[in-house]
Amino acid sequence: MENDTFPAGILGNYYSTRHEKGVYRSCGVTSHYNYTPHNFNTITSKAIEELTSHLQRALWKTVEKHPSLCYSILPSSKPTHLTAGFKRLAQISWDDIVSISSLDGFPNAEVQIQSEEKRVCEEIGRAHEQLFQDPETKPAWKIRVLVHEIEDGSYRVYILFIAHHAIADGLSCAAFQRTLHEELSETSVETLEMSDVQWPYIVPKTVGRPTAIEDAMDISPPGYESLETNPQSDSDEKEEQIWSGNFPCMPTIESYKSLALLVTVPPERVQRLLNTSRRLKITVTGYLHGLIVSYLARATVTKDQLGLKGCTPYSLRKFSKLPVSEIANHVSTIVTKWDAGLLDRIRHVREESIEEEELIGAIGSQVCQEISTELKRVEAGGVSQIRDVENIADLESYCREGLSAGRSETYEISNLGVVRMNQASRKSSLRLDGLIFSQCGMVFGAPIGCNVCNIHKEKVT
Repeated sequence: MENDTFPAGILGNYYSTRHEKGVYRSCGVTSHYNYTPHNFNTITSKAIEELTSHLQRALWKTVEKHPSLCYSILPSSKPTHLTAGFKRLAQISWDDIVSISSLDGFPNAEVQIQSEEKRVCEEIGRAHEQLFQDPETKPAWKIRVLVHEIEDGSYRVYILFIAHHAIADGLSCAAFQRTLHEELSETSVETLEMSDVQWPYIVPKTVGRPTAIEDAMDISPPGYESLETNPQSDSDEKEEQIWSGNFPCMPTIESYKSLALLVTVPPERVQRLLNTSRRLKITVTGYLHGLIVSYLARATVTKDQLGLKGCTPYSLRKFSKLPVSEIANHVSTIVTKWDAGLLDRIRHVREESIEEEELIGAIGSQVCQEISTELKRVEAGGVSQIRDVENIADLESYCREGLSAGRSETYEISNLGVVRMNQASRKSSLRLDGLIFSQCGMVFGAPIGCNVCNIHKEKVT
């Protein structure tokens, strides 16, 4: 490959093909701000013009700090036996990555918040439906800005950062928003036009490269074979069937739809959630597993013989030494099974009873134990899931076959935890109110995705 082009790595190649075939499209984090223009009585168009000026400078500075944003993705090629690659862009044009629009007006203040959340969810869903056009020549990420004027003359601003999974995982999307928040906090203090940046952004030839997971850690250390978990032996009973929603269906790539629902735990209830998790001696992720399994057992699993499978993505940065501030995809996943007997016990206890809480605690404990065991296994024997991905002989066939087979999981919980944002050093016209973590609906993966994050001492979304 040319000097400005190099292999995208195992996960880059995997998600490049999945994106090309439309079965997995993007992940993202949305930041939610309250914006007060310097000229408080300015008309909406002037306010958006001022906001755009701030964003142009802040985004330029953000790109400068994150080299991974300066690459496009070259798809794999069967005829030439080339895997997907990253290609350094010569420049990044504003119009290729940013769109700014106003949210529609609402009939009255009473329905404003509910209607606004609905619109934001629709926009997030639509953003995740889109494929990255011309991924070979344009960045593999986009910004969508939604602006809504409220009665006191200020504005609510939503900044959607949507990224190709080949270049970014959930923590990467949060890292982008952390940097953008820091830059916006600085630039929005100024009242004059910023003149020290100019679009398009010219990518330096010396820009750093994205770091593939296998370049940062040994995914197949010597002797890893002896640490592999054994598949279910022939003497074991046949694996229990699970509830996994509707059969995969995507008649065409263009027919794909992705839905989003925003569920917010207000700040006053976050502490209660934390206290309950501590009392049960489980993590918040484990507690959320318990809540979801309890709900699904009553609401969706109508056949007593069906169990559930839950996926839990976890970060590999502890092992790859990739700082939380950098953008890359360093993630693996574990799968936990819940048998039909457990679901039946849940259905036979009263909701919010002590008995249900005990079952939720047991579910959370199992998740915590399995994650702990998995992390020890990774430390000693590398990452079996990434080895499995590396061993897929034909990714295009893998995607086609996934569309003709039943789903193998029920739900996924991806929890970024507390995203610690940098403190704004000066008074800013943009005040961060929260973050929303999201990803596209999975065509043949888990039909239900629960993506969770919160900022320090704030609500959980």
